[in-house]
Amino acid sequence: MANTKIPSELIDGTLGVAGITSSADATAITIDSSENVGIGTTPDSTRKLHIKDSSGNAYRAVTIEADNANADAGLEFIGGGNNVFNIQQPHDSAGLFFYDRTNSATRLTITEDGVVDANGGLGFKGNAITTCSGFTGTAGHYYWIKPSGAMEPVYAEYSGDNYKGRGKGYFCWWHGYGDAAAAPNTNKISVNFLDMGFKFYEVIVEDMANTTYPSSAPAWEYAYWSTQQTFNSRGMNTEYATSSGVGNGTVRAMWGQAGGHGLYDTTIGGVCSWGNLDANAIIGSGFDGSCGTYGNGDQQQSPVVLSTGISLKLGRPNNSAYFLESTGAFKYWFNF
Repeated sequence: MANTKIPSELIDGTLGVAGITSSADATAITIDSSENVGIGTTPDSTRKLHIKDSSGNAYRAVTIEADNANADAGLEFIGGGNNVFNIQQPHDSAGLFFYDRTNSATRLTITEDGVVDANGGLGFKGNAITTCSGFTGTAGHYYWIKPSGAMEPVYAEYSGDNYKGRGKGYFCWWHGYGDAAAAPNTNKISVNFLDMGFKFYEVIVEDMANTTYPSSAPAWEYAYWSTQQTFNSRGMNTEYATSSGVGNGTVRAMWGQAGGHGLYDTTIGGVCSWGNLDANAIIGSGFDGSCGTYGNGDQQQSPVVLSTGISLKLGRPNNSAYFLESTGAFKYWFNF
């Protein structure tokens, strides 16, 4: 049996499909001998229905519309075992519901605000990103990453592929607010705190408020190592190798413990108190007064850690015994 071509006159006049009025549209719908249907194209033997829209309008290919204000719009799937699953857009909601009709349960909802609510929890299946090399992504999006040394993947924000003109992308898995910031804690330092042994090649320490510092010091600095360094809560100024390059001078990194966290010029012997230091020598944190303690004992078990007995600043020194603080968050971007 040859393909059956439905004339446009029959479609428009008998089947009630508007918009096809010319005899030139006689091949608008074609049914082949295997009952495969093509609309706007010839039937495809690999699928029962193939619709091709040449208008360039992504919304016009298929539209499912409820016939009145109190009706739901939906698309239903019935499996070989008679299990029924459908996708609904209820009349009283702007969200999209994935409904298991066999078990009378909503499995997944996408709200009108773009929030995904999974009834059984969000599961991750697939390969997490294990290296930044060769990876391209979207700035501001979050991805599953698992750097060398990590026991499990984490969800981290991506900087973009050519961040700060460095020709590479970075992931942020650590950040903090100084006591000059209004949130989340007044007169305290709060950091999200990870001690997972992640390894990295490069770090950018960035003041997201883009504070104007003295001596034309920039709001961000980078450091690079030819061998991977280990991120942990016990790092001191002398525990990291000297970096291969940095925006201003040669530095070491430091994370956690009394003494702060950030990038420090290797000529600085003590970073507990910044003192009379040049703004270009340090970016990150220092202490106003005594060192006190930071992130010790059971505090190291929490994702969020507050300083105790100290006043910790995030910013840069100001060529005096005082500090120029940022009013926003600091982000620590890592390339691994």
